[in-house]
Amino acid sequence: MPKLNFYDTDAVKAFLLNTLVENKEVREDVDFERRQSQTWFTQYQAQKGRAEAAEAKIAAAVSTLTVTLDARSAGTVTAEDVDQAITDALALLTGSLKTEGGATK
Repeated sequence: MPKLNFYDTDAVKAFLLNTLVENKEVREDVDFERRQSQTWFTQYQAQKGRAEAAEAKIAAAVSTLTVTLDARSAGTVTAEDVDQAITDALALLTGSLKTEGGATK
């Protein structure tokens, strides 16, 4: 920090003006970084929610197929039942599971 002669009013004015400008720039930088951080966190939460929803769909589809696979190994289901289970699992993964009336579940 340079030595400042407090009796030189022009130098004091220049020093204070410089300090005020630097403070304003720092505040603007902090505000920008805060907005960027908040945007990043919001995007992270949205992506996390989508990932959790996708994992839940996958788990439901795997569960549907596992039950059918076990029943098929035991010989207690028909080929049509297996086809229906595969269709249901694919519908779970794509989010378009339909009921018998054609309405989405």
